[in-house]
Amino acid sequence: MSLGNNGASISLDELVALNEEMAALVRAGVPLDSGMAELGRDLPGKLGVLAAQIGGRLSQGESLPQILADDRRCLPLVWRAVVESGLRAGDLPAALESMAATGRNIAEMRRAVMMSLIYPLIVVLTAYASFVFLATCIAPTILDAFRDLANQDQPFLGLLVWMGANAKWWAAWVPLAALLCLAIWWFRSSRAQTISNSKLMRWPASLRMLRSCRLATFAEILALMVRQHVPFHDGLELASQACGDRRLRDAGATVASRLRRGEPLSTTDVDLIAFPPLLGWLIAYGGQTHILSNMLREMAERYRTQAQRAANWSAVYLPMIITVIFGGLITLLQGFAVFVPLTQLFIGIARQF
Repeated sequence: MSLGNNGASISLDELVALNEEMAALVRAGVPLDSGMAELGRDLPGKLGVLAAQIGGRLSQGESLPQILADDRRCLPLVWRAVVESGLRAGDLPAALESMAATGRNIAEMRRAVMMSLIYPLIVVLTAYASFVFLATCIAPTILDAFRDLANQDQPFLGLLVWMGANAKWWAAWVPLAALLCLAIWWFRSSRAQTISNSKLMRWPASLRMLRSCRLATFAEILALMVRQHVPFHDGLELASQACGDRRLRDAGATVASRLRRGEPLSTTDVDLIAFPPLLGWLIAYGGQTHILSNMLREMAERYRTQAQRAANWSAVYLPMIITVIFGGLITLLQGFAVFVPLTQLFIGIARQF
């Protein structure tokens, strides 16, 4: 039986809410099957249906990882790894809360970026409307004056006049296409799959934020594994799968395989390149259980802080960059279209006398 609504992916906010509710149920000692079924009656919409279906299948004897593996379109694959790591460590709530924290960071980043885009969008659309007015109304008048008084053509003005004459084919469609692309990005980046899909957030600060969130999840889950005395190679492999980063997942699987075979590691090992230096050092040398666990938790907090800083940076500087690049480009184009021909016109008139 497929989870969710016809297999459609749930949103980030729904995934965060589901993680938090499940973690609360387990911490309260409520059996997940009955708790999720009851939760399905309380939660609205798709999330309620999903919770009810999970509860129903749990009551039929299916395991939670098996349920999550049956429909990969509805729930991200990394969530299955998070659940498996939490069950393996005997602390499912901690693993779910780590995933919820990552989902909240990404959702907050999206909202901050979208709110910061409102003013630049207004400026750019106003400048674009001014450019359309220039091409359709002002440029033909200036070109006629240029031909009458200076007795010559002006190529750039001719191009603008041609664009103005064909404005019905592009004037309305360019901003509509841009807004449509923005709406599609907004919808796709709101899906739970964003946790493991960097292609949806290509802005450099967004990539840094995603990287920091994934490293935080990796460190938190590995700390949980170490604290619960799970074999380090198993904990490393599960943590790398649960973080949602492909490079870390591949590197974690390779390093875990080497540790199972008893091969030594060093900080300069090529298989540790995917990890930040300090994480690589901890993986290579390990340490006493409580010390290693505490260091990993401290690193996770540091990565969460870095993610928040990246989100704040985007909210502050992204509007400025968009306004300067797009608004400035259109304004420069308008200035070039008006003042350069007028200057040439005046020079041409002066030469006639």
